[in-house]
Amino acid sequence: MNSLFSLVETLAALMFDPTYTAMYARTITVFSGAVYVFSSCMTLPAISILIWFSSPTGEKLAKRKSRLKKSKGLQHNSTSKMKNINE
Repeated sequence: MNSLFSLVETLAALMFDPTYTAMYARTITVFSGAVYVFSSCMTLPAISILIWFSSPTGEKLAKRKSRLKKSKGLQHNSTSKMKNINE
């Protein structure tokens, strides 16, 4: 999981640094703060997802998925034991 975060962080830097540079070069005469507005807009989805996961609804969803995985694991183990007994 850590390697995935590292990969995404590296790719984001490779993509957004040239984007910010080009945007700043094109908008410096009109509105030099356009880069900061763009950066804020690009951060909003990530913040929204973080807030959603931190909310009680997101926690309930995570607990429900965890319980579902455990129950599937128990069902799988019990069916494999039953197969061994029947054989």
